[in-house]
Amino acid sequence: MPTEQITPEVALRRTAMSLGLGPVVADPRVFVAAALRRTAGILAPCRSWQLVRATWSSLRPLAEGTDLKESLVEDMLDELLMIGDVAEVAFGGDDINLDGQLLLCLTPYAFVRRPGGYVALLGGSAHDSVTLPSELALRVARNGAAREIAPLPDEDLALKLAEFGLIEIDADAWQRLPAKEAAQAHIEALRASMPPVSLPRNMEAIRVIGPGRFYSDRWCEPSSDLDGLFVARRPQAFGAPVWSAVLLNRGGVTSLLDLHAPGSRWRPCDLAWQLQAALDAVSGSPQTFATTAGPSGSTILKLFAPIPSWAERRLRLSARRMPMPGCLMAFVVPEHLIVAEYKFLQDYLWMRECAAGEGVA
Repeated sequence: MPTEQITPEVALRRTAMSLGLGPVVADPRVFVAAALRRTAGILAPCRSWQLVRATWSSLRPLAEGTDLKESLVEDMLDELLMIGDVAEVAFGGDDINLDGQLLLCLTPYAFVRRPGGYVALLGGSAHDSVTLPSELALRVARNGAAREIAPLPDEDLALKLAEFGLIEIDADAWQRLPAKEAAQAHIEALRASMPPVSLPRNMEAIRVIGPGRFYSDRWCEPSSDLDGLFVARRPQAFGAPVWSAVLLNRGGVTSLLDLHAPGSRWRPCDLAWQLQAALDAVSGSPQTFATTAGPSGSTILKLFAPIPSWAERRLRLSARRMPMPGCLMAFVVPEHLIVAEYKFLQDYLWMRECAAGEGVA
C-alpha cells in the first residue's frame, strides 16, 4: 500500500476527527482532554506519569506551532481526575499498600443530571465500545475537560443516554462533599491529629502560607513573627513538595502533619486548601468571591484562591468554568442558581462576597 506524506496541520485535523472532535479545535485543552481519555482507555490501569508520557509522546509530533505542551497534558489530567473522567483505583488487593500506589483507570461512560435538564458527560469506553449517536455527539459542548449536552424542548436526555448504554450517576454521589462544619471545628479536628513533635528532614526549605491578600504572594519561609497553625509544603527527595500542616512557634516548627491518608477520596492539596479557608475565616479575614453580570441571565462568579476539587466539582454541576483575567478561576452561573452557590461557598469554605471596590483575600 503506498504511503501518504501529510503535514503536521493535516495530521492534527485528522487526529481531532478521530477523537470525536471537529476538524478545527480552538481550545487545546479540549484536544488534550480527548487524547488523554483515548489513551487511558487503551493503556489503563497505569500510573499517572505513564499516562502523561504516552499521551505526550503521541501529541509531540503535532505540537510545533501550537499551544500543545507536556505541562498542558499534566494540567488536563488533573482536570479529568477532578471531574471524574479518570479515577484512581487500588490494585493488588484490599490494602493499597500492597501495590504502593493507586493506578489510573478510565471511568465507564456515564452522565450526571444537571439543573434545567442538562447532563454532564463523564468517562468513556475503551476502544469506543459505547458511543453516542451522531445526533447527540454533535450537541456535546466542551469546556476544557468538561462536557455537557443541553436539552431540546420536552426532551428527556437522561432516558436517551441510558438507552445508549451510559450509566447515570447520582449528583450527590458525584459531588462527594465532606461533612458541613464550622471553621473552628475543622481546625480543632486537625490539631487533635497532629503529633506532639515531628521534625522530618528538609525542614530548612519548608514554605508556609502566611498572611496577605493574594494567594501567590502569601507563600513565604517561616519567620520569627509567625505563630500557630499554617498550611505548608516541604520538599522531598523525589517528586513534588509535600502538602503539610505545621505548628510554628516564633517561626520554628514544633509539629508537622503531612496532609494525606491512604485510600482518601481527597487529594492532599484539597485538604490543604480547605484548611487554609478555615484558617482565614477564623482569623477574621475569610476568603472572598466576587460577582459580575454575565451573558443573558447569568452571573459570573470569580474566585481568588484555589478551592478543593470537591468544591469545583460541585460548582460545575450548575455552572460553566470560563477563563477570566484578575482571578484564579471564574464560573458562569445561571441567575436562578446563584444564591445556592453563594450559600455553598459560605457553608463549606466559609467565604464571603467582596464588597464593592474591596480587594480580594
